[in-house]
Amino acid sequence: MCNIAGYIGNLPAAGVLLEMMEKQEGFAGGYYSGIATFHDGKIHHAKVQGDFACLRRETDAEKLPGVVGIAHSRPDLGGDSRWAHPFISYDGKMALLANGHLGYYESFADRQALLNGLAARGVEFQTRAEITDDYTQPLRLPGGQGVHDTELMCHHLAACIEREGDVLSGFANGLVSNPAEIAGLALHVDAPGAILAARFNQPLICGRKKGEVYLASTCLAFPEKLVLTNPQPTSSAAKICLQGAETLPLLVEGAIVAYYEPFAQSHALIYQEIMSGNGKTVQDLKNLTKDLWPADASPQKDLLVYRIVEKLLADGEICCKNVPASGKNSPDLRPCFRFYPAGN
Repeated sequence: MCNIAGYIGNLPAAGVLLEMMEKQEGFAGGYYSGIATFHDGKIHHAKVQGDFACLRRETDAEKLPGVVGIAHSRPDLGGDSRWAHPFISYDGKMALLANGHLGYYESFADRQALLNGLAARGVEFQTRAEITDDYTQPLRLPGGQGVHDTELMCHHLAACIEREGDVLSGFANGLVSNPAEIAGLALHVDAPGAILAARFNQPLICGRKKGEVYLASTCLAFPEKLVLTNPQPTSSAAKICLQGAETLPLLVEGAIVAYYEPFAQSHALIYQEIMSGNGKTVQDLKNLTKDLWPADASPQKDLLVYRIVEKLLADGEICCKNVPASGKNSPDLRPCFRFYPAGN
């Protein structure tokens, strides 16, 4: 699981996004970091293999121009810095990032056929890499190299937008033809002043106050005193701007996102687990509650875990501490947020 953020407003987007990501990268990320902004008709971006402190230190991310932008933090899942989000489409018009995985939707599209078609058109994949023991990737270019799922999605969505001539409808139809258990954000040069948002089941919250829009995986990334916060609807795509949002459904034939929410059972399990006192991560709590969701639908367990810990923190029942940890592929310490009983 990754973490994502977006901003539209009157402040330099880069600074706002960096602060938001540093508030949430320790929940599920810290090993790959990236940001993109839009300014004067162009997309500006930077990314590294490392946390957001590394992004600040090694790139000009803080100086990227524009008041609209998106950002991403990825766990230690393998690949080099090219496998950090966001990805830039073959035509240079779109930057895309996503949190999630294929999961429930793995059999709903022939992604190898999509990859082969784009490769035949001459699309270059920046994430192409020889497959090693560090990560597995079923998608293969004709030469046998693997590519990142989200880069494939980026180029596929760009092709759909180009074909349809409308940014939002092309974006939505591209997602329907290549669905996944994700929440994603994108910038497109033909939608200035807007962020494209997609959500099948992973968490994506929109917050607003006068003259500003904030998007994040959790409300814990937001500044205080937002007027309104709501989750993006499941199975939907939207073009979000200061004036509002235009939303389209993502109707994938035969697919179901679980609408039943086992809140009481999940709350009881999570509370008991955190009160054990040995420090629990968001991933620990997701694993704890995953069997409460129906097996024949795409679950919303990540959103529910965030909602519960947000409430427990607000009620003063628990606290959150950064306990830096190394990953399975990297010995370097990265932010890792753990929950403890209040007062620990």
